[in-house]
Amino acid sequence: MAGDHVGLHVIDVTGVDNAQRYGAVDTPARGVDIAAAGDYAYVADGWQGLQVLEVSDPASPVICARVEAIRDSAVAVATSGNHAFVASAVLWRFGEGELCVVDVSQPASPVILATVPTPGTSNELALGASHIYVADSGVGCR
Repeated sequence: MAGDHVGLHVIDVTGVDNAQRYGAVDTPARGVDIAAAGDYAYVADGWQGLQVLEVSDPASPVICARVEAIRDSAVAVATSGNHAFVASAVLWRFGEGELCVVDVSQPASPVILATVPTPGTSNELALGASHIYVADSGVGCR
């Protein structure tokens, strides 16, 4: 789970009635959203962009890469196949959101493939079968 000022918490829910914190790692900014795929977790880390964490040992997750060129503040992340999709926004100025598509086929060396501006302030996203839906404050879902 994204842990706000702590970054990432790994929770063991094997016994749902007795969930236990298993591991954690502090990210440079404020972990606000997370997506997991295989041995990696992707954290939308506010003004520090996208953090890529190697989580094959859940007790000791490690930051292995960062995507810095994301506009102002990464606020949401989702993954599909070899791609991470990041919603970002300039939080202090309306109308400067962005969707960033990142190639994570080599998680330790992520590469930005495309950026798509959004008309409002992006704050959430969801993946469909062939579309990405971005919730944009002030202008709705695009």
